[in-house]
Amino acid sequence: MIPASLDAVDSTTFAEKTFEVFEMVFDVDGGGSTITVKVSMQRDNTLVIKDLDVEVNNRRSENIENKDDLKDLSPGDSLAANLKIKNDYNNDDDVDINDVEAELTCENDDSIDIQDETLDYGDVAPEDDDTDIFQIDIEDDAPDDDSKCTIELSGKDDNGAFMGESLEFTIEVTRRNHDISVRNI
Repeated sequence: MIPASLDAVDSTTFAEKTFEVFEMVFDVDGGGSTITVKVSMQRDNTLVIKDLDVEVNNRRSENIENKDDLKDLSPGDSLAANLKIKNDYNNDDDVDINDVEAELTCENDDSIDIQDETLDYGDVAPEDDDTDIFQIDIEDDAPDDDSKCTIELSGKDDNGAFMGESLEFTIEVTRRNHDISVRNI
């Protein structure tokens, strides 16, 4: 039986992982010779990212999967990243995932303004999903550069087991040499 509080993912990498739960020692010949066996288990991760849709300037929308590139962006663009999450426990299990948060971080963040870097989903009931939005603005003076971004989703179930997932994507800003920004007339 899997211990109730066994984490489903590594709390720093968000990768699913096996965890050592105990050791068994066997006496092989009755004379003191033993064999030790370490027993590891992996819990199913039930807190998942179901969907990430990014709207660019309220005009076009792109579905983003892990390791995708968000291309054809320009300085001054505004992004709305709609993140849908789900508690994959069954209703029969009756296990909430508590204090669910999603955190967005980006490299080269001086060119990107994230209005709220952490989304708070609260407690999510079994089989429920929830959606919230990261608002991202690309600075007017952003250079022609790529920014690797990571969303880390995390929470603990009613048993205290850590659940979560991460998703990486790249924001590709293309500054054209003829781009002009008029701020005041």
